[in-house]
Amino acid sequence: MQVEAVDPGQLHHVAASLDPHSLTRGPFHLDNALGFADLVGSSLNSIWLGRDTDVVVYNFSSGSWTTYSSGTTNGKMPRTTVNAIATNNARQRWFGTNLGLVKFENDTSWTIWNSANSIIPSDTVTALRFDASNNLWIGTPQGVAVYNPNGFRYH
Repeated sequence: MQVEAVDPGQLHHVAASLDPHSLTRGPFHLDNALGFADLVGSSLNSIWLGRDTDVVVYNFSSGSWTTYSSGTTNGKMPRTTVNAIATNNARQRWFGTNLGLVKFENDTSWTIWNSANSIIPSDTVTALRFDASNNLWIGTPQGVAVYNPNGFRYH
C-alpha cells in the first residue's frame, strides 16, 4: 500500500486535524474502511480509500464519509476491487481496478478505459502515479502505459 498526497504537507495536516471519534461513529465508521488497498490524500481536505468493491472518501470539513460504488453511481463505477488511486489538482480522481482505469472528474463525470477501448495492456491496473509533467503512469501486470490529455502511450 502507498500513501501519497497532492501537497506533501496536506496528509499530515489533515491527519492532525482529525477528530478521532468521527472515524468511529455513523454507518461509515472506520471498521467499514478497513481492508482498503490504497489511500490518497486530496488537496480538497479529503482522503480517498480504494476497497474491494468501491471507493470511500472521508471529508474532513464535513466529517462525513461518501461511498462511490456500482450501486451509488448507477453502474458508472465498476463493481470490482480498487487497487490504486491517484488524484491531481484538476478535480480528477483516477482508480486502478481489475476492470480497467476509471476517471472520476468534477464529482460528476465517469470514464472507463480498458484493454478493449485503449492501449492499456491489461484490464488489471495495479499502480497509478502522476509525474512532474502531469502525465499519469499506469502500471499493470503486462506493462506500463502513460496517459495525458493527448491520449495514451504504451511503454
